[in-house]
Amino acid sequence: MNYMRKSWRPRLPGILITFIIACIGAPAQAAVPPRPKLVLAIVVDQFRYDYLTRFRGDYHAGFDLLLTKGAVFTNARYEHFPTVTAVGHSTFLSGATPSLSGIVGNEWYDRETGKTVTSVSDETVQPLGGGEGASPRRMLVSTVGDELKIARAASKVVGISLKDRAAILPAGHMANGAYWFDVHSGNFVSSTFYFPDLPGWVKDYNASRPADRYREAHWLSRALPADVSKLRRP
Repeated sequence: MNYMRKSWRPRLPGILITFIIACIGAPAQAAVPPRPKLVLAIVVDQFRYDYLTRFRGDYHAGFDLLLTKGAVFTNARYEHFPTVTAVGHSTFLSGATPSLSGIVGNEWYDRETGKTVTSVSDETVQPLGGGEGASPRRMLVSTVGDELKIARAASKVVGISLKDRAAILPAGHMANGAYWFDVHSGNFVSSTFYFPDLPGWVKDYNASRPADRYREAHWLSRALPADVSKLRRP
């Protein structure tokens, strides 16, 4: 299962055909919605749905805006298994389950190389800033970001996360960049899959060592009661 970049092909024909048919059948007078300038996709790992209702009274900004002005699905179900992070991140913006995407877990045994590989490990690229080489080469399908780049080459697609797989897999094959945090160096890093060297602004950010100010700091503020028995139950 050593999938290289040349093996990847866009796998969204059904969606595109459905979209074309929908456009043909749409009323002529239907208003065309304005093209959004920014599409922001956020994943909060291990954030259960009941946290939205259990702590609803504590949300006054971002979550409150999403809950009052967004689309909220109260009976959603996963269509993929296992529900580990790499599978979720690869499905999130591709719509493809593991049998199509090639991402069957966080890591697995690769029979061709006789090694255990991760969902994004890639020995053909070099790490930039620290860590190990990583890329989306093992993913066999396109993402929303890939389709945006295909439709309009000037589009910018970027993935950022604390983990490499979370930054790389949702962004796709054609992303302008993906950045993740390396716990050993304390830097945000990337790989030569995206560019030959880290952009200057990333180097400047890493050089400022912003996380160092929290070293040995104590968390003194408390948003929830110290007595967990007083927490509202779902």
